[in-house]
Amino acid sequence: MSALPVKRRSAVVPHTPCMQTISRSRGKQTLSKQTSLSSKIAQDELLTGNHFLTDNRLLTGDCLPLLARLPKESVDLTVTSPPYDDLRRYDTPTPLDIPALGEALFRVTKDGGVCIVVMGDASRRFAKSLSSFRLALSWCDHAGWHLFETCLYHRHGVPGPWWRSRLRVDHEFILIFFKGKRPKTFHKERLLIPTKHAGEKVTRRPYPRRGIAWSLPPPTIAPLQCRGTVWPYSASSSERNGVKLRHPATMPDKLAADLILGFSEPGDLVLDPLMGSGTSVVMAAKLGRRFLGMDASARYVEIARQRLVREAKIQPQNERSSKLAQRDIGNALEDAQEAPTGAAGGFDE
Repeated sequence: MSALPVKRRSAVVPHTPCMQTISRSRGKQTLSKQTSLSSKIAQDELLTGNHFLTDNRLLTGDCLPLLARLPKESVDLTVTSPPYDDLRRYDTPTPLDIPALGEALFRVTKDGGVCIVVMGDASRRFAKSLSSFRLALSWCDHAGWHLFETCLYHRHGVPGPWWRSRLRVDHEFILIFFKGKRPKTFHKERLLIPTKHAGEKVTRRPYPRRGIAWSLPPPTIAPLQCRGTVWPYSASSSERNGVKLRHPATMPDKLAADLILGFSEPGDLVLDPLMGSGTSVVMAAKLGRRFLGMDASARYVEIARQRLVREAKIQPQNERSSKLAQRDIGNALEDAQEAPTGAAGGFDE
């Protein structure tokens, strides 16, 4: 089926994001814009047939049906931390289909796009659950992903429970996947870390060459060095963000910011299908990226919205609840699907 022609609007201004919702007006599909504190900007919006492309929006609902409605190869970067092993109590304790999630994210990710999963493994009867290992194998063997790197988020702060029969767990895995032949964006220079002996001179012993003792001038240790695969961060509790801590499991702001800086460009679309407290979308907005957040809990979506207002300085106009906005999106999609054949197209697959 052929898609309707899309009228392009002005280019996205990456550093002043806005939030948008779809509303109904006189039976037509219209866009209701909510502007930022600083200025009013135009965003590209696509609603053609039975799919929509959303920028700078929070959606309430199961991520798998929502991802199915996104056009293929529309997302540049995904940063998420799924619930695992029933370690926390959430508002909507719906079992998550990890293999299906990997396939859905692969479909909506651009060639060269990156998907980053932060998670760990529970211990049951002295044995690890291996949930993170199973996710990595499933996504690489069946969904089509490649594993770029496995890093460790080394958590500083509240030590957590002490156990007599095993070690204290103070890390989570950072699984970095990419689609295609290679990641299209990787800025290692944005992830440099301070060196321990910056500015000091390195002494060298003279070495003989053709019978003559040669010596080189002592080099100076650079202030920054390449980051390794162990990334230390203070726990979210040290941020003293009361709104954020209403969620039972949070990611440090700095961790999400570093991942976004290293694997995306300004203006890229950053997705979090399990956004929880909204750390990924808030950091994306603050760093000039477009964002799309999803969560099954309306309360968690509201937490993310409040954080966007307070921390990213996004002030929605004509504010509406996320549940009402989600209802309007569903109505618009139903209208599009009921349109006569030829009047609206399906996925471009």
